[in-house]
Amino acid sequence: MRRRTIATLAVSAVLAALALQAKPAFVPKAKEAGITNATCTTCHVKAGSKELNDVGKVAKDTMKDGQPDYAAVKKAIK
Repeated sequence: MRRRTIATLAVSAVLAALALQAKPAFVPKAKEAGITNATCTTCHVKAGSKELNDVGKVAKDTMKDGQPDYAAVKKAIK
């Protein structure tokens, strides 16, 4: 029983680590695209939230090949 618990925890840890790595890092790419003050809250209602604000909705709507159109995002920032 103990081995099964340890194995389950190990598999869970690996899956969690993979899930964290799978998320693209948009903030550095946004900064490279000229959005110098980009943070998580540039597109999200609050840091750590999946809820998007108006800028985030533009980013989502302009996605192509897994990347938003940063020019459109830059225009949406007020």
